[in-house]
Amino acid sequence: MLFRSLLGSLSQQKNYLVTLPLIPFIYIFGEARIVYILSLTLIYLLPFSLLVGAIATKLIPLHSQWVFWSTVIITLLIPITWSPTLRGYPDIGASLFILLAILMYLKNIKLTSWWQIPVIGLCLGISIIFRRHFAYSAIAFLTAISCQALVNFFTTFKSLKTSLKKLLEIGIKITLISLTRSEEHT
Repeated sequence: MLFRSLLGSLSQQKNYLVTLPLIPFIYIFGEARIVYILSLTLIYLLPFSLLVGAIATKLIPLHSQWVFWSTVIITLLIPITWSPTLRGYPDIGASLFILLAILMYLKNIKLTSWWQIPVIGLCLGISIIFRRHFAYSAIAFLTAISCQALVNFFTTFKSLKTSLKKLLEIGIKITLISLTRSEEHT
C-alpha cells in the first residue's frame, strides 16, 4: 500500500519521496507535528547548513574552519532558512541536491575529473524528482556554469584555436551534465 502510494505520487508536482527518510522518526516517536518538524530539521535542514558551510570554504579559501562554522551558524540563524521547515514543507530536501551539485562543481570548475559530470547531473536530476519546481534551479545552475565558461573563455584568451577548443570541451561537458539530468527525471 505504502509503496504503491509512493510510486503513484511520483507523477505529481509534490511527491512523497522526500518523506521516506522521515519514516523512522515518525514510526519511533509518533505522528505529532513536532516530530515531523524535528525530523525535517535533522534530515534536511542541518545537512543543508553544513553544505552551505562547505561551499563557503570553497569560495573563501582562508581560515577554512572558521569560514565553515561561521557560515553554518549564520545559515541556521537566518529566519528564511527555517521558514519552509517550520511550515512543514520538505522542499529543503531537494535543495540539498542542488547544493551538492554546486559543491561537486566547485571541487574542480574545469570538470576534469571523470566522475563530476554524472554526479552533478544525478544530483540535479534527484532534486527535480524530489520537487518538480527545482527544475528552475537546475537550469539556473547550468546557465551559471555556462556563463562562467564564457567568462573564462574571454579572460584566458590566448589563441583562437586553443581557446575555442577549451570552450567546446566545457560546452560538451555542460551538455553531458544536462543530458544526465534530463535522463534522470524522464
